[in-house]
Amino acid sequence: MKNRMFFIRFIVSGFLLAAAPVHAQPAYAPPSREEQIQNQLLENGAEESRTRVGRREASELAREAFEGRVLSVRLEDGYWRIRMDQAGNVFNVFVDANSGRVSRPSE
Repeated sequence: MKNRMFFIRFIVSGFLLAAAPVHAQPAYAPPSREEQIQNQLLENGAEESRTRVGRREASELAREAFEGRVLSVRLEDGYWRIRMDQAGNVFNVFVDANSGRVSRPSE
């Protein structure tokens, strides 16, 4: 009798465990916003280290070529994009990250 009750409990508990929902974790969790920013900074730093013209030198070259105040400097596709302000007029100056050639797109 004891064996029969044990066997019934064993079978019922097996069915209950099999019917319980399983919460699977995703195989890949997307990075948080902080991780995305950190990864972008690391990538930009690595890309900047491969250029001949650095951020500060690009900013100085742009200031020598055009009067104005530098607002931001960003590396994009092998060119430093420098946003400048001259008496309220905001414009872009591009400096080649390898040659240092300064250019301003025609507007």
